[in-house]
Amino acid sequence: MKKPNPAFGVLYLLTGLAYMAYLFGKAWLIPVTHDEAATTIIFRRNTFAKLLTYDYGGISANNHILNTIFAKSWTDLVGLSAITLRTGNLLAGVFYLIIGYLVLTRLFQNNVIRVAGLILWLANPYLAEFLALARGYGMTTSLEAGAICFGAFYLMTEGNVLRKRLYLASACVLAILAVWANFATLNFFICFMGLIAVDLWRKPGKPWLEAGMLVTATALLGWMIYWPLRKIKAAGDFGYFGNKGFLKDTVQTFIDCFTLGRNYFGENTVVILQSLIIFIFTASLFVALWQWWKNKSQMNGTVWLLVLFPFTIITNLLITKITGSSFLNTRTTLFFYPLIVCATLQLLQLAYTRSKWLTGLLILPLIFALSINFIKNASWTDTYEWRYDRNTYTILDYVEQMYHCEGHTEPYELHVHCLFHPSFQFHTWLSDSRYNHYVKEVKEISCSVPPPIDTTVDFYYVQREYLDRFPPAYQVVLETPDQKSVLLRKK
Repeated sequence: MKKPNPAFGVLYLLTGLAYMAYLFGKAWLIPVTHDEAATTIIFRRNTFAKLLTYDYGGISANNHILNTIFAKSWTDLVGLSAITLRTGNLLAGVFYLIIGYLVLTRLFQNNVIRVAGLILWLANPYLAEFLALARGYGMTTSLEAGAICFGAFYLMTEGNVLRKRLYLASACVLAILAVWANFATLNFFICFMGLIAVDLWRKPGKPWLEAGMLVTATALLGWMIYWPLRKIKAAGDFGYFGNKGFLKDTVQTFIDCFTLGRNYFGENTVVILQSLIIFIFTASLFVALWQWWKNKSQMNGTVWLLVLFPFTIITNLLITKITGSSFLNTRTTLFFYPLIVCATLQLLQLAYTRSKWLTGLLILPLIFALSINFIKNASWTDTYEWRYDRNTYTILDYVEQMYHCEGHTEPYELHVHCLFHPSFQFHTWLSDSRYNHYVKEVKEISCSVPPPIDTTVDFYYVQREYLDRFPPAYQVVLETPDQKSVLLRKK
């Protein structure tokens, strides 16, 4: 295997540092979102035992057990703030970068492919949101990538039995943790275990220990998720909430999220990119089967990287058909990303061995397009998927300023519209924020802002459209930059 050019290592390090700076900037600057606030309420109100078994009743936005357990453990230790809440996913971002380096330097031999892989590995702006903010999707994607990587190492290692078994054990552990971080990756886990089992069955001899690892891993995961899954299903929270079919729910949603809704090719953007994904799926499947037959029905690293993507999709289709559940959509389509990346890079590497110039002509526009998409969509102050109030800090900073300027000694009372409440609730009640000194626990105004208005409240924060519902006793003291919302204060 060709060693990576030292220049590539430096390039990867610098790019990785810039990527982590971007993730940290998002984690630091964006106020807590609705889903993060809901997760925080769940783990603040429940014990570890209840979190592990989903034993807290009612429908919840949370089946990301690993993320929740880490967040509770870490914030109990160091205190709760937006950045400590998001630490687990920032660490997942570091892990994702490490796995990316291992994949590119140990599974791909050409530095041209490695550079293309570096861009492709990091080019999904939608994934970056989930590696910066505190939900389980980014954590799951990085763990799944690790399972893919160590599964390939297991298949590629020859002679050193101990190392080979350690690679398999590591891959199994990462696959289990990926599911524990989000149950939608059961599709990947089933495919992962099935392919390894088929490989063991085809091997000469009796690999009983390896087979025992697969059985143990499957049994352990079953034990870990049995009760949570039962309770999630009973609560009505089991499913992916898509009912339009695989192409619309999964493929087209994946494309829309990857581009963050930008129509680079006009109305044909989704059709063009959907055709590209279908091509990658088809090419990966047929080339993998051809390589498998060529390799005398034995799995190797090449077949592994190619076959996981199409077989995971097939597994998802079968599970959907058998169980009557819906297709993966929106956030859960992220779990296909490491599979697509590995399959695409393997196809490019095989093509490069046959025609360097033609493959180079494919790689250059790929790098350009991916880079432009990430740069256009990069933002430290905005998210595509998660609802939150962009002005939370602005409003709280203003109230804090008034507190000091007026020599106030008691915290103000602030009521906010229901759409803004989760973020304010986090920063003034759930967390160990400095704002707790200046604002009482923020109360929620009903979404319709019904009269009568309580005129004993110091501040109200609502959309401009509700101004006519407030009596003359209140005046606008601050407008948000988008001029859609206002802060009202009692005269």
